[in-house]
Amino acid sequence: MADIGPWGRFWEEIGTGTFNMARFTSYCDSLPKDPAFISNALMELSSQSAFIDTTAVFILLQAGSFGGKAVWHTIDGKWVHHGFRSYWLPTATSNRRSPVNPMQPMPGTIIQRVTNLCETMYGVNAIYTDINRLHVPPDCVIYVDPPYGSTTGYGFCADIPTWALKNNLSCYVSEGCPLGPNALQLYAERDKGGITGKRDLKNAEWLTALGKVTFTSSDVKVITPPSVPAGQPIIAQRSSNKASILPGQVLLSDVERNE
Repeated sequence: MADIGPWGRFWEEIGTGTFNMARFTSYCDSLPKDPAFISNALMELSSQSAFIDTTAVFILLQAGSFGGKAVWHTIDGKWVHHGFRSYWLPTATSNRRSPVNPMQPMPGTIIQRVTNLCETMYGVNAIYTDINRLHVPPDCVIYVDPPYGSTTGYGFCADIPTWALKNNLSCYVSEGCPLGPNALQLYAERDKGGITGKRDLKNAEWLTALGKVTFTSSDVKVITPPSVPAGQPIIAQRSSNKASILPGQVLLSDVERNE
């Protein structure tokens, strides 16, 4: 995995065993026990220099980010965000009957999950760098999952099609639209979603093959069984050097999706 943003730094620390779990736990424990005050606490935390306990603070800010929008920081150490969730309680007339927490997940669960990552993902090869500075062996298969073009960005960007073609790489890119003629739609119509649930357009996910790889009609067979409900994700998986689209999750040869 390679990433120039805070996620890249986090995963590099996980892989090298340098993530400071004790410091991270201390930050989690310092958050208010009353969820109604967590949003303000995160806002205050975001005002400190991003060079102080960067990865520990980032994980908490990202968990509380409004709408799950990406959190990042500038080169001069200022956190960039779009606000933080407030604790919400149902009213007598609201459709939802349960509270909405200000963090997803909440601090206790985050501690458990990050502890598990430190124990099970030690040794993972993650690099905190710009992909344009990365040497990629020619036999690698690359999966890129950038923010969709119509959504809020991460603060960093890259011209993936140009990068893949320039370096003659085998590259698959997930996007909300095709990036070239060799593309597969991985999802049928899904719920509109969005922060408010009132998005005008339905979501779509496309996988575009760039560089040395292509999708052809002889390689791909699309199967949509009647028993699969609308919006069910479909997968591309290889079998006898042929690709089939089946209900389930995305499996692409040796490509792994990093969420």
